[in-house]
Amino acid sequence: MDPGASLLDQLERGLAGDGHVVSRKDRSMEWWSGPLRQTIKASKPYDSMGIPVTSVHIQTDLFKGPPPTEEIAKELVELSHTGDSSAIFFDEESGLYKLGARLTLHEENFAWMHVFISRTAFIQNSTALRMAYAFGPPKGLSVAETPSPKGLSQDKYGGNLKDFTGAVRSAGSSPAHRWQGKELAFIRAILGDKAEFDSGLDEKKQICATVKNHGRTMKVVADADTKHPFWGNGLTLLLILPGKKEPRVGYKEILSLNKKHCAPLDPRNATGFWLFADGDLSHFLFLPNTFHMPGLAHIVFIEKWGLASAENPLK
Repeated sequence: MDPGASLLDQLERGLAGDGHVVSRKDRSMEWWSGPLRQTIKASKPYDSMGIPVTSVHIQTDLFKGPPPTEEIAKELVELSHTGDSSAIFFDEESGLYKLGARLTLHEENFAWMHVFISRTAFIQNSTALRMAYAFGPPKGLSVAETPSPKGLSQDKYGGNLKDFTGAVRSAGSSPAHRWQGKELAFIRAILGDKAEFDSGLDEKKQICATVKNHGRTMKVVADADTKHPFWGNGLTLLLILPGKKEPRVGYKEILSLNKKHCAPLDPRNATGFWLFADGDLSHFLFLPNTFHMPGLAHIVFIEKWGLASAENPLK
């Protein structure tokens, strides 16, 4: 089995069947729900600790214009505060600003990961449309509209994207019970004795802990009692590097960290994005209620924790 090819076959059939314009190549595909193009690429399988894995890159065109100045980057980082699971970065090759995420697929996780990937792709596309047309581009940039093989569509929620967006928001209107209790207990167990926990919180719903990792002090927040301004209830995971404040780290560097996080071929999952939380350099991820699968919270947390620790962006 080639998980990457199987994933693209499945996505192509589903998207085309739902009325979306799809253009398929060997190990990549482009699709349109309107004027914004999303590209999904699945690498050829490569070895990771003896397991053949495939890196799946999901990227949606967002804005076009000159390379980022500090002012443009600042506006984009501030715009990302309205985001969820994908990072804004600048792609020098195409000259486009994009939303991106990377997920790892193999035979053992295909049964559930293909669902997670498809939901990430749809959420990313919907978020790009919201950022592009509800908030608009920073000064000096414009929306990166790309005609499909059938021409430039003005139907911004074509196919079943509108129905999907509505279903995610509907699920977000219910409390985030499914993320609470056992899911957060797994994360608490991962942190273990290394962490100093804030005792003033309901541990079934929230974790706030300070932990030393690779010689650095980091703050960890897992909040299953949070509400996204667009998607409603879900799970927020936040890693904070206290004392690493702006302007020591510039906004252009945040965009570079985002690209480093989601663009390369890498066997680790990369969802979420870098930003400043109360001035501290932080890594943020929001998972809507509709993303929930048993055990997913601690799987994502392990990947996120390991990735943020290994990158050591201020080394």
